[in-house]
Amino acid sequence: MDIHETFVGHFVGVLGDSFHSLPGSQIGWVMTVREEQAMGVTSVPASLINEAHRQSLRVSIREAATVLRDVLTPGVVAYLTGVDATKTVARWASGETARLQEEHATRLRVAFELVEILTQFDAAETVRNWFVGSNPQLDDEAPATVLREGRFGAARAAALAFAAGG
Repeated sequence: MDIHETFVGHFVGVLGDSFHSLPGSQIGWVMTVREEQAMGVTSVPASLINEAHRQSLRVSIREAATVLRDVLTPGVVAYLTGVDATKTVARWASGETARLQEEHATRLRVAFELVEILTQFDAAETVRNWFVGSNPQLDDEAPATVLREGRFGAARAAALAFAAGG
């Protein structure tokens, strides 16, 4: 079983009562599915996770940049993708620039995937606040910072925990 399957299994309960932890976790949080249920933690449906991932791979740079700009603001998008100016984000959203450096495109697509998941559970303002706020599951770092640093698994785990009510 790979890390993604363990990760998804953690949130959707496909691992039954076996112990498992968040991938790449420095958090050290280990729970059984039964313990999660006892705490009232609900699961994010695997179909939603998988569809958001597929959509992040299929979406054009223009559309992803537009959605992220509208939900997160151009400044947050510029920061988490690692570009210096909001003008760059505006060029992506307008379609003026369709080819990105690989690292920027990857961050953009992962952020889009997380926004797609989170906006199913919360309003855009809450999602924006989640991206920029201190997050206890990320050692009090903001998810935008974690994405900028390329720690995608940690950001996904925190997003799914938040979406699941954690």
